[in-house]
Amino acid sequence: MVDITEQKRVEEALKESELKNRALSEATEEALFFSDKGVCIECNKAACEMFGYKYEELIGIFGTDVIAEESKEIVRQNMMTGYEEPYEAIAQKKDGTKFWAEFHGRMYEYKGKEVRVTAINDISDRKVAEEALVFSEEKFRAAFKTSPDSISINRMSDGKYVEINEGFMYSTGYSEIEVLGKTAEDLNFWVNKSDKFKLLGELTQKGYIINFDAKFRLKGGKIISGLMSARIVTLNHEKYLISITRDISELKKAGEELIVAKELAEKREKEYRALFTEMLDGFALHEVIYNDLDIPEDYRFVELNPAYERLTGLKKENIINKTILEVRPNIEKKWIENFGKVGKTGEPYWFEDYVKEFDKYYTGLAYSPQQDYFAVIFSDVTDKKKAEKIVFENDKQLKEQNEEYQALNEELTSLNLELLEAKQKAEESDKLKTAFLANMSHEIRTPMNGIMGFSGLLAKDNLVKEKKQKYIEIIKQNSHQLLSIINDLVDISKIEAGQIDIEEDEVRLDLLSRSLADLYYQKAIDKNIDFHLENKGVDILIKTDETKLRQILINLLDNAFKFTHKGEIKFGYEVKESIIEFFVSDTGIGIDKESTGIIFERFRQVELSSARKYGGTGLGLSISKAYIEKMGGKIWVDSEINRGSTFVFTLPLEFSKGKITHIQDVKFDGDRIDWSSKVILVAEDELVNYKFFEEIFEGTKVNLIWAINGQEAVEHCMVNETIDLVLMDIKMPVLNGYDATEKIKKYVQIYL
Repeated sequence: MVDITEQKRVEEALKESELKNRALSEATEEALFFSDKGVCIECNKAACEMFGYKYEELIGIFGTDVIAEESKEIVRQNMMTGYEEPYEAIAQKKDGTKFWAEFHGRMYEYKGKEVRVTAINDISDRKVAEEALVFSEEKFRAAFKTSPDSISINRMSDGKYVEINEGFMYSTGYSEIEVLGKTAEDLNFWVNKSDKFKLLGELTQKGYIINFDAKFRLKGGKIISGLMSARIVTLNHEKYLISITRDISELKKAGEELIVAKELAEKREKEYRALFTEMLDGFALHEVIYNDLDIPEDYRFVELNPAYERLTGLKKENIINKTILEVRPNIEKKWIENFGKVGKTGEPYWFEDYVKEFDKYYTGLAYSPQQDYFAVIFSDVTDKKKAEKIVFENDKQLKEQNEEYQALNEELTSLNLELLEAKQKAEESDKLKTAFLANMSHEIRTPMNGIMGFSGLLAKDNLVKEKKQKYIEIIKQNSHQLLSIINDLVDISKIEAGQIDIEEDEVRLDLLSRSLADLYYQKAIDKNIDFHLENKGVDILIKTDETKLRQILINLLDNAFKFTHKGEIKFGYEVKESIIEFFVSDTGIGIDKESTGIIFERFRQVELSSARKYGGTGLGLSISKAYIEKMGGKIWVDSEINRGSTFVFTLPLEFSKGKITHIQDVKFDGDRIDWSSKVILVAEDELVNYKFFEEIFEGTKVNLIWAINGQEAVEHCMVNETIDLVLMDIKMPVLNGYDATEKIKKYVQIYL
């Protein structure tokens, strides 16, 4: 028999030791790995939790399997060499998450063999704190270095400068070598010693001071006012003073100037108030009131002068802070609209009108002193108007008497004819006046002022012939401008009223673009500009509103020719998937980037000195934009000052099912062409132009019909089915070419 008592005792002791080690390893928060030749043979619960593995998954893996790729080499080296000092590396969990950890490995005897036990601590939070500390130090250092204010650090024990920033050196004029190791007294910074003692007193009491106002002497002797904030801090067991000083000399000077300006403003206010009270013209300030749609619906009285009371009969105490509808419930709506627009847009408004309520004529100006407010300065011109009316009546009576005396010397038939013509002219004049008044807008005042102003100058007795001719030309130019404005206002009024009707015409783009090219060919020759038509697609037949498409292209081409003095202008179109893209490009004066966003707004032009001379309402682009958007497209511009502009717009591409009829160029040769079976309608209000067409078609035997306006052209087409072609002028009386074309296309299939 063998006594195994001692063996049992040793085994029990070993088992008890292992249990104690197991309990100890499970109780610690550190992850413990036991490895033999780099392979994990044991681990604790904290290791499983830290790395996200089950116990059986960790047993048998290599130690570097839980290490991130960038740290594997250092961990492998330390394991192989038996490195026993703590070190840091990046660990990796089962799900791939990486974190900073501290590793501490040593050799221990475990189950009768030497193994490496590695304790691992997650130090992510510590790393974040360290990085934050480094970042904070870097931020402080960057702020200290780049601040424009003077920043300095002084040792409290001896008052010497230990560090200054560039702002300090720039402000004082001293270099770093001249300052460090010296005190403020050494550099004679303090102008008033009492300021220094006051500063030290507050610092001793509170440990800091904020916005301390004092005077400082710079290098060279210049004295400035400075605003200082300072605080005592402890660094490495020693106290330092960190101070920031800002030069407020200019600020103080500005404050003193502000006081002087305020006193001057108060003085001028008194002077203006006296002028306001004593002025003969009426004056009133109002605030515009808007509805929920941001449309002016009323306005409130804010201030008025005694002359206002005298000219209107309304008392200040009865109307201040009241609205115009409260004071004058029956006021015409146009006054609220016109004055409201002044307050909203800032555009001034000249007016002269009869006010039935007061039985007076007033003339004046409304302007906006600030957003949503308008002021009115006006005078009573009733007596002047009455005198003008008397003169007008006398002139009228004298003219009528002269006409009567002349009529007695003419035959009865001639008299009847003259009376009939006079009646027709009067009726036509009434129609034109009605149409004019219906489409009036205050936007016409600029050319109207020019017409009225230079008409007055023509009345001078001693006016030389050259000046008279110059004034007549100016009046003619303003008249044309006024007519253009009215046409634009008609279109814009339709747009605002939502009365845009889009027609579906079959449009052959090649013919349309060629006709426009022919229209501008002579203008290009006159201006010595290269003019090109570039169609980057096939000749196609599409469905769209031909009239509006033509007007859009004309507006863009007109602008191109207006603002281009040399170089080239080109236009065309290109098919791109489901859209068709049109462009008009020029090498004109161009538009700056800041202004390209406003040129499509109504009444806006690029406010450049080089562009203001061109005139115009600014409505052409806004009308084109409205038409394009109504037709489902978009418009934009790419431009550069002195390089030119390219306007681009798109329309949805809808092919027509009709077939393109290819029209070949025809040489007009009377001996060869026989158009005796053809009928052409020429819609043209000028006889000279019609005679031109007669000369062109002479010898072709074609039958020409002449319509002197758009309405006659429509009537001819409705009753005459033999018409093969219509040549339509655009601007004609009664009905213009655009509207006439739309009416004809609704009912008749004719080439136009």
